[in-house]
Amino acid sequence: MNSDFDSIRTLGIVGAGAMGRGIAQIAASAGLDVRLFDADAKAVGAARDYLRETFEKLVAKGKIERPIADAALARVSGAEALADLAGCQVVVEAIVERLDAKRELLRALEDVVGPHCILASNTSSLSITSIAAACAFPRRVAGFHFFNPVGRKFPHVRVLHDHAFVWRQVHAINLVFRDIAVKPLNLRSDLIQCLQ
Repeated sequence: MNSDFDSIRTLGIVGAGAMGRGIAQIAASAGLDVRLFDADAKAVGAARDYLRETFEKLVAKGKIERPIADAALARVSGAEALADLAGCQVVVEAIVERLDAKRELLRALEDVVGPHCILASNTSSLSITSIAAACAFPRRVAGFHFFNPVGRKFPHVRVLHDHAFVWRQVHAINLVFRDIAVKPLNLRSDLIQCLQ
């Protein structure tokens, strides 16, 4: 894995539903470039419309200034294919909560992204170790479980990793979450499964 973990600037998101667009909003607001992909191309357009409306409301309420809102929206681009996520340093999946679907997606992403890209799942119930087991390099996989609604009522994210996950990556993830103003709660995936 790359030692240059302090310069994560590009986040890919797979899944443009409520969680995906919420993650896109807080990441773009913090200055990260976001590439948003969904198997349904219309969902990406709908997510962009939602983000535009959300930023408009924030401006109208005086929460942010117009130039900041416009810049944040401009940082979110739609991806037409998984291949468009190739340059991302972190990719978060926010798709259907099915082990087979998440495994298939992460396997496909491994063929697309660079060797130092961190792959993350937004799963709320599945074992990160089980999801990662399908990957050629499972130690690059972590769980980012954002609480819903993302970043507003619950400004926390549960970071799950197994025993093989590189601690330098945990540090990098914590820096990213610090930048996007959510508090990371770092937990071992296997311990969480025991508690559940």
